[in-house]
Amino acid sequence: MRRFFKSYLVFPNRLSALLFGCLFSSHGFSQLSVSVGYAYLHNRELDKVIQLYNTARPWQDNKLYPLTHTAEAAMGWNWCLHQRRQLHFMPQVGYGRTASAIRNGEDKMSTGFHRADIFLQFRFHPRALIKGVQSSGPMGPRWFMTAGPGYSLIQPFVRTNGESLEIDDERYKPKSFTFFASAGIGYHLVLLKSRFIITPELAVSWYPYIELEDYTSSVNGHNVLGYTDSFEDVFFFQAKLRISFIKKTVNWWDVPVRQNG
Repeated sequence: MRRFFKSYLVFPNRLSALLFGCLFSSHGFSQLSVSVGYAYLHNRELDKVIQLYNTARPWQDNKLYPLTHTAEAAMGWNWCLHQRRQLHFMPQVGYGRTASAIRNGEDKMSTGFHRADIFLQFRFHPRALIKGVQSSGPMGPRWFMTAGPGYSLIQPFVRTNGESLEIDDERYKPKSFTFFASAGIGYHLVLLKSRFIITPELAVSWYPYIELEDYTSSVNGHNVLGYTDSFEDVFFFQAKLRISFIKKTVNWWDVPVRQNG
């Protein structure tokens, strides 16, 4: 499977061109959107790397926590692709930081990886796709589902007492690229001052593989057990809060506009 995805690494150049063309377009029917969130990473093979570090240092009072906690942020633009079916498209750029850190006496250690994303999110309401809607606002029906592909740049890090790890006099910062797929649900919760829509979302992102070159030996100082540095089936369980900036002041979800008089 990893070979299949690696064979398409030339695709991101075209994807990036499409994405940035959309992000910086001045199209009158688009809405700017920003989000912040938290993600829980799940991968047992990656957990083993951290467990090996703790097992080899029984004298330490504090243990290094598995790489599970991730802070995320993203920005994108929303387009309505089909008004009656309320199919929306939101290309996004995002950043995530997965990290764990400990301190034992004067010694501090932190490790994890940075993640830069390009994500093409499609948003829809199942009923609207089948029957259509008579009236809806710029962000579509109030509750919705999401799905889409993405592409990530991954860069691991290891720091001791604030200093980055060096291997052969070079700072440890390998880079790798991988695809991912994401699906989720959301709900347009509230409209503020007729201009801002607050939307909580829940999602799951699946990475077929994430490669962290020499990560096991960089964290532990060795890899005598032969642990893999290519981690397959990595999942992020995500909770996000999105703020969208809209131009219309009425009819922001599926409530018909009422005329006075």
